[in-house]
Amino acid sequence: MMKRLSCALVFGTVALTAAGCTSTRGNGNLQSLPPKPAPAAASFAAGACRTAADDVIGVWNMGGQVRGRTDMTTDERSALETRQNALIAAMKGASPQVRSTLQDLVTALGFARLRLDIRTYEPSLMDDVMQADQAVQTTCVR
Repeated sequence: MMKRLSCALVFGTVALTAAGCTSTRGNGNLQSLPPKPAPAAASFAAGACRTAADDVIGVWNMGGQVRGRTDMTTDERSALETRQNALIAAMKGASPQVRSTLQDLVTALGFARLRLDIRTYEPSLMDDVMQADQAVQTTCVR
């Protein structure tokens, strides 16, 4: 009886550990859902939000196009860099809340770009970018 109980506990522990190791990062629902259309640039609040609007929208649209892929073209990589640099510039003079969400998006873009460069990119990294982009939209769109 004790041997069966021990075996059952060990099996249960292994099963729970395996389930935890295979769970998705971030919001696992993002990849299964089609992205909603980006808001219009005119709907972004004045100031840093409006300055960043075209790049936030551009990242969102690009994310929808490359979602699920394991690599990107040279042009797509270049576009990510250009958008990231523009978002960094837009942070100047932003309120702390806007600056924080823009920084999260810049960081997510940086991780994705780094992992592309070192050939360890995973599609979940674009989900992280899309999640950060969505947070900027929530903060900035009136």
